Amino acid sequence: MLLAVAGLALTTANARESRAFERGAARLPASIVDNRRDEGSWRQHVTVLVDLGDRTALGRAPVLDSEAYTPGQSVIVLYDDRRVLLEEERYDAASPALWWSAILFCGLLTIGMGWWWVHRCRRTASGAAPSFAMEAAVGADRPRWWNRRRPWVTLFPLHGTTPVGAYPLMADVPVAASGAARIAAEVKGNVRDGGLVVARGDGQVLWPRGRLRA
Repeated sequence: MLLAVAGLALTTANARESRAFERGAARLPASIVDNRRDEGSWRQHVTVLVDLGDRTALGRAPVLDSEAYTPGQSVIVLYDDRRVLLEEERYDAASPALWWSAILFCGLLTIGMGWWWVHRCRRTASGAAPSFAMEAAVGADRPRWWNRRRPWVTLFPLHGTTPVGAYPLMADVPVAASGAARIAAEVKGNVRDGGLVVARGDGQVLWPRGRLRA
């Protein structure tokens, strides 16, 4: 949420600054002096020689791909004493406004996916589909080496010893040591590898942070 708000604020500020620059900048002829690519930077520039009429000035203009330009090539630039920008590059992907818009979009997408997941879990838990009587154990397990160490819920058939699967826990539930006594649980959802399940035991809902892993 903070990422989305920060992205929105920075995008708005950058857009206002860009509009102010375009209103005050002069549209002038220029030529490319240097197009060498900077491999250490994600944002490329070209050096341009701007014709100010009575004199010339050198400036560095941000571009999407510096190698798309050649030394000696004539271009039109927007110029003031602080900044120079190629007219054809005003709205390209190298623009900071578009970068911050991408960050904003990613932040909103993350929020939307989180809301969708919570909504789907709640719908599964409160739906009219039948529930399964099983046993569950909550422990600080790590079913796969690439999983971060977080609480996992392991589901077992009643009085069975072989687990059906496990899923990472989202809610703040006390974690027991691995191999601790299991509790009776009511399970709703698709009890298979990759399925979405929600278990309830000891009077609390064991909300999933991810899908069931066999």
